[in-house]
Amino acid sequence: TPSSAPRAPKEMPITEAKQRRGRSPSPARPGAKPDSPGPVKAGAEGSSGVAELEQAQMTGLEAVWTKYGPLLLMIPCPILALLLAFVTNSKDISSPTITGIVDYAQKHGVASLFADAFAFCGLGDSQAWGFLFVFNFIAMLIYWWPGPVKYGPLTPTGHKPEYMDNGVAHL
Repeated sequence: TPSSAPRAPKEMPITEAKQRRGRSPSPARPGAKPDSPGPVKAGAEGSSGVAELEQAQMTGLEAVWTKYGPLLLMIPCPILALLLAFVTNSKDISSPTITGIVDYAQKHGVASLFADAFAFCGLGDSQAWGFLFVFNFIAMLIYWWPGPVKYGPLTPTGHKPEYMDNGVAHL
């Protein structure tokens, strides 16, 4: 009759376990790493270093995107955050969905939608604006305050980075 008690796993003698381990192949060891290629001179043929494009080397679209791309990302974000806070928390919108936003905009107008979103969330009081001003002023001081120049380690491409030692940088 089969027993209902679980069976204990069969134990191997130590010598048999050692033999099994001894038979497994060891993983392949990587070869020696090649020596560093040394400093790469600017404009050297075959250089793999990453170079930044200068303004004169950029095409028209690259130059425009480099200058105005960050603004195109930064300006809509606070406005979108205010709009989403209004849509998800206001009792004036039937449901916090795109359909609810469209219905509200058709009923009251798009300008009213944005005006109501700004009125709903507010722009902060004088204490909040004072805190932001002081915080950013101190951050600007820390960033621009002159300090001793320290040099980092030499990179594989021969560049020695310079760091201004002025405490913990805000940026």
